[in-house]
Amino acid sequence: MRRRSFLLTPLAAFSQTQRDRFGGWRGLQFKPTGFFRLEKQRRWWLATPDGNAFLGFGLNHVMMNLLLRKECVDHWAREFGVKDNSDASQFIPGYRNKVKSDLDALGMNHLGVHSSMRDLPEGFCPYLHRIPFVNIPHFLVSTEKDFHDVFAPEFEAHCDRLAKAEALPRKDSPWLIGYFFTDCPIFTDLDAAPRQNNIYGAVRPGLPTWPRVLRNLGGQSAGKRAYVDMMHKLHGGDITAFNRAYGASFSSFEELQRTKSWRPRADPQNRTETRDNLAFLEKVVDRYYSVAAAAVRRYDPNHLIVGDKLNGNTDPQDALVKLAGKHMDVLFYQMYGHWEEQRPLVDRWSSLTGKPLFNGDSSYAVPYPEMPNPYGPHCASQQDRARRFTEFAEHAFARPDFVGFTWCGWIDGLAAYQREKQHGGLQTPCGGHYQPLTSAMARFSERMYFIASGRKDTA
Repeated sequence: MRRRSFLLTPLAAFSQTQRDRFGGWRGLQFKPTGFFRLEKQRRWWLATPDGNAFLGFGLNHVMMNLLLRKECVDHWAREFGVKDNSDASQFIPGYRNKVKSDLDALGMNHLGVHSSMRDLPEGFCPYLHRIPFVNIPHFLVSTEKDFHDVFAPEFEAHCDRLAKAEALPRKDSPWLIGYFFTDCPIFTDLDAAPRQNNIYGAVRPGLPTWPRVLRNLGGQSAGKRAYVDMMHKLHGGDITAFNRAYGASFSSFEELQRTKSWRPRADPQNRTETRDNLAFLEKVVDRYYSVAAAAVRRYDPNHLIVGDKLNGNTDPQDALVKLAGKHMDVLFYQMYGHWEEQRPLVDRWSSLTGKPLFNGDSSYAVPYPEMPNPYGPHCASQQDRARRFTEFAEHAFARPDFVGFTWCGWIDGLAAYQREKQHGGLQTPCGGHYQPLTSAMARFSERMYFIASGRKDTA
């Protein structure tokens, strides 16, 4: 399958001659180790297994089933020379060629956490791999059972099993950048609150939170003991003060320990309860990150841990951001917003953690009737969309603490499949690429390492 010429001008020769097989930049070299890792030389860099400087510019939501939908399957069957539309395996060679062609033309160098590697071979391109130690992302309707008792021995065994199954087989892979955990986990009461359609998510009912789940467990649970210990400390060992704050009538903290399902809901007007829940949540998340990260490193000491993708569009508490910085190699986050909206957040999180930042999911979109409510800020035109992308990318990668960005997504999602929110792509379902956005991306990728290194010349 020949390379698609959807750009206004082809990528400069620089893109081919100055990049290594992973998409790294040969203009700055470190000691090769055979794996992706972090380096700091005047700024933060990732380094490729071959030792060349690397910054992530990648793509999310790449998966073959997007080409098999009824509105486009006939088109792609013709493009790929497929004889039988009902046999998905016949699409795999053409699908691989198309993904490779798109990534090469855009200068993108990795697939993000919402892309599938199932139909792509090892060595196709760098990627991030998910290990779902807890399954509480913002886009699911999680239940109480999804909020593990992280203080229990069973949670350690659970993390060990998952890490052994997911990390051990990949520990020698040069193409794996690192391990991702959960997409915008439900942490705070605002994360869990009932939600209408907004910039980053669809309608969703109210959800549980870790403090509310663990405080209502039975008396023998480790999580309940951890909660009661925290309440004893915060209320100075005075059960009367605790009762006054919660309108309760416990005779002792021991009775609180024994009492199950005593307060399933939180009162958002109760400032003491808010304080208590946030303090306990910090203890929960510290335990979660400690156990999960240790499990990964037990089976794979070679690769980065990027951890949870923190939700920059809600209210991640400073304490939780610091915990991510404490346990993870990179501060991995998602934020949909224009650069002027994102800048204060990355300024603050960088100063809180001292860790490099990686925006793992963000985009700008232009709605149309079949895709009326895509994720991200809505732009008036493709020209405005290209301008907003360029503004974000050039400012972000000029920062010494910014090492990666993954665009959401590859091919337009339609309301026929994603009723309330859709993933806006770089192309229509039949491969019509959006100009001038795709050309703006290609031009940026040519200049990305120059922008990051502070050089004034261009490719």
